[in-house]
Amino acid sequence: MKKVSLLFLIALVVTSTGASASGLAIPEQGAAAMGMAAAMTARSENLSAIYYNPAGIDYVEKTELFLGFTPIMPVHQYEGTTESEDANKMAFYPPNIYAAHRLNNRIVFGFGMYTPFGLGTDWNSKWYGRYTSTFGEIQSLYITPSVAIKLHDMVSFGASYSWIWSGAVIKKKIDSGLAIYSATAAANPAAANPKMISNPSYDSEFALDGDGGGVSYTLGLMLRPMSTVQIGISYTGTSEITYKGTAKFTHPKGYESMLSAMMPAFQDGDATLNLPSSINVGLKYDLTTAWDAEVDVNIVDWTTYDKLVIDLKDNLPYDTITSPKNWDKSTIVRLGTSYDLNAISTARFGFLYDKSPVPDETFDAQLPDNNRIGFSVGYGRKFGNITFDVSYMFLKFSDRDKDNLVGYVDAGSIDPTTGAVGPKDGVVDAADKAILDGMMAKMGRSEYPVGNGTYKSHVNLLSFSASYHF
Repeated sequence: MKKVSLLFLIALVVTSTGASASGLAIPEQGAAAMGMAAAMTARSENLSAIYYNPAGIDYVEKTELFLGFTPIMPVHQYEGTTESEDANKMAFYPPNIYAAHRLNNRIVFGFGMYTPFGLGTDWNSKWYGRYTSTFGEIQSLYITPSVAIKLHDMVSFGASYSWIWSGAVIKKKIDSGLAIYSATAAANPAAANPKMISNPSYDSEFALDGDGGGVSYTLGLMLRPMSTVQIGISYTGTSEITYKGTAKFTHPKGYESMLSAMMPAFQDGDATLNLPSSINVGLKYDLTTAWDAEVDVNIVDWTTYDKLVIDLKDNLPYDTITSPKNWDKSTIVRLGTSYDLNAISTARFGFLYDKSPVPDETFDAQLPDNNRIGFSVGYGRKFGNITFDVSYMFLKFSDRDKDNLVGYVDAGSIDPTTGAVGPKDGVVDAADKAILDGMMAKMGRSEYPVGNGTYKSHVNLLSFSASYHF
């Protein structure tokens, strides 16, 4: 079970739904940027470029500071054959802090602290998908020094290096009624009570708190082939994050001794996760002296996440556990425009389309991910050396059906008629689903509660920031 606990942690880290990028990414790293749907790769006009393309801080004249935060309010709904559920409301407030200083006529140094992935969900503890997730929340912090170097009047190069901290808390229910039933049926089939199976009164609660660290880097170019055109290219390398977690199991009263032999109250474990690389290309064009538009294409290479391998210190119950993932590449298209209303005020608008990398066979309710579209609007105003920005974004996810094995467990060869229990093979497959669903049907209940059904999601985001030019 130690490996299982770490598996849930890393699965949360990778499959959580970000604000407007597939997987966990939160690319809303500044209010002006979010107002243009984060179409920022080819822009050199505010310090959020430290995140999007470090070459973009080459505009800084002396010294500049930037402070911002982005309230994010996701909404998730589940509709099953016989039940429906709304996730409890949650709000997240990822901050962003940037600073930059020009060293000479060619070099600008920058520094950023921001949270480029996170969020979570909170479901009722007895809901129909409780064996996949009841609560999940992840946080991250990137500390990022950067530099932009002007190589030519038309070319700037940028680089950044990030130290990463990431933490997660997750909770889910475990069908201990099945374990109790199996143990009883193995000793005396006639005494086994199938009504224990998938019964909330016999569920154990699993909770895990883990954190880890790693490093990453970004390289960027800013090209200015003509006065009205700016081209940005950035590449972020893979990052390896090593997590350590402590799992806690709370068992139903009266069965603590029996279940603790299989699921000890506290367990430790660790795992290493390789996050994907990404490449971003942007083209910005000045339509007039006051109006510009940009199109970005972001490609995230999630194909590196083909499986997850967890290694346990005590090699119990197994040396390693491997979970297939088989994710695809994710492509995001962003359109952003800004219009100077006058010398001190700017209006911004944006649109995005984001294709989810998560295949149907590994989709679950920890944080439901799917293709999405987004619309944004923003406004900025200068007050002397201070610039304030505010923006709003609405994201609509396509409805997605879950019809897979995530949440099912190895049921062995339980005979749904006699209750006799055979050996387990360590693999969860269609045979286990048939056994568990068959036992549910025998009791006049619907299929095993793994949250198979339709998921609907949308997200509201606000962003506020202030920058000061010395």
